[in-house]
Amino acid sequence: PHRLLPVDGAWRIRLASGLASADGRTFVQPDYSQSLDFTQAQRDGLPNVFNVTFRRLRQEPPVFRNGQTDAQIQQFASSTTGNPINKALGGAGLARFITGNFWMEDHQADVLENGGDVSHFSRVVRWSALRHHVKTAQPRPRGYSNRWYVSHLHLGQGVVPDSSSTASGDLLPNYLSRVQPYAVYVPRHLKLHRHRLPLTWILHSLGVNLNQYGALNPRLIQQECQHRHSICATTEGLGPDGWYFDKSEQDFWSVWRALATSYRLDPRRAVISGYSMGGWASYKLGLAHPDLFSQAMSLEGPPNCGIRLLVLSGEEIAIKSGAGATGHCRDDGRTLPLLGNARWLPYTMTQGGIDELVPAPSNPQQANQLRQLGLRYTLYFLPADDHLVYATQDRFGGIVGNLGTRVPKVKRNPARIRYSWYPDLTSHRLGIGASTAYWVTRMAAATRAPGAIASMRVHSFGRRDRAIRPFSVGPTAVTTPLPATRTGVRWHRGARPARRDRLRLRLSRVKSLTVNARRAGLECPRVVANADHRVRLVLTHLRSAGGHRQVVSLGKGRSVRRPDCS
Repeated sequence: PHRLLPVDGAWRIRLASGLASADGRTFVQPDYSQSLDFTQAQRDGLPNVFNVTFRRLRQEPPVFRNGQTDAQIQQFASSTTGNPINKALGGAGLARFITGNFWMEDHQADVLENGGDVSHFSRVVRWSALRHHVKTAQPRPRGYSNRWYVSHLHLGQGVVPDSSSTASGDLLPNYLSRVQPYAVYVPRHLKLHRHRLPLTWILHSLGVNLNQYGALNPRLIQQECQHRHSICATTEGLGPDGWYFDKSEQDFWSVWRALATSYRLDPRRAVISGYSMGGWASYKLGLAHPDLFSQAMSLEGPPNCGIRLLVLSGEEIAIKSGAGATGHCRDDGRTLPLLGNARWLPYTMTQGGIDELVPAPSNPQQANQLRQLGLRYTLYFLPADDHLVYATQDRFGGIVGNLGTRVPKVKRNPARIRYSWYPDLTSHRLGIGASTAYWVTRMAAATRAPGAIASMRVHSFGRRDRAIRPFSVGPTAVTTPLPATRTGVRWHRGARPARRDRLRLRLSRVKSLTVNARRAGLECPRVVANADHRVRLVLTHLRSAGGHRQVVSLGKGRSVRRPDCS
């Protein structure tokens, strides 16, 4: 009631969270005995709240330093003098273990721990503005920040632990709230209302979170985002070990939608990248949707879902994710059979010679397959680098430089399409799975058995793409920022062929698909198909049929058909 709590003028609001007492009138001290290495006297001196807000972006930057962190850095450096890891990381690398503000809450935590003044964490509410329904524009800060969206998934509340103890996680959500965060970087010095900006994904590693790159790799953020004039984003994925399957993948698409409603994105220019599990996502999501991305970069990404430990004997030990929870990692987690999808999506990859989680043969095997397919890639082999230290060095400048200074456009309507997918990963309930491959849409597989792969090779002779002759480049020695050997495949483009109104298909485990004839450059094409099942082919936007659709039935084996375009 207003007589008890009159609302007028301006109020400065402060909020604190803690554990309620039995009567709900005050806070009780949390039990810190299992989480803090403090004496009882030190624990007794801690406050009864463990989080205060409101906190502004400048109060909680992704890299936070104060007198307390400086002292911790000095103590850490002194205790590790001469340690090989110390030498590998350098002073900046050591500091990032302490200054990385992974949950954007270090400032308030330090203040609470030291009994400091929390009054500057506040927000002013002007009641007259609320009464007059004054609208405030959505904040879109430049540089690095965290945002959130409201998910349509109803998973419950709070945080739940993994259901298994495997090192690779269980692929299930850990953070259940409908309010889900993501990190975003908006380039400075650009007028957002004038430009459609490209989008670069930098997806996080196993066991880390949305602020991995803001906290550990600020130079990488500048190189991928600011210098290339690209908005960048990192999802939380509902937890640290979703491997971008199922609900974790759904979170990825939801964040993309949230970004598209908040910023003017250029749908023709998008890049997917990430380190470790994020590098795996560059394979998984990039190969599943190659028509959405113009570049892909996998930094120490495992080609297969899960981690493989390399022990001193040289033996590899595979640790699959999701044991007892989901078979996707085990059954649908190999990306090498899908590399043909990368015909129009060039990959940049790295491989550490002493990587203990993604053993040295991993990405060279990917590169070898791409070479055999005649597809473009660049592989940086770093003989002296491992997995965990390399992740925190923030020395990716030469690799990012391979992407160029501008984000190129996505190839939308190629003449040739090669596409394979795991039908088991399609979920209509979550709205994820194989949906489009350039001008081919509505693909449906003849089986959904775990591990089964459906594939198609489609060639429209109505599109006059230049002939392609692949050639190898390298090995080339690279010295900065880290010693590496660079190899790859490039394309020499030749003459354009004559145009013909013809469509050729090779289909395996496919039962139906739709072809947009207009985008494929076809009018009323002669269809030549080879299939291992009966197939329902739908041709839309036929020019000779007044833009109407035609259904063509293809038999098992070789079929030659021409739609009725009269």
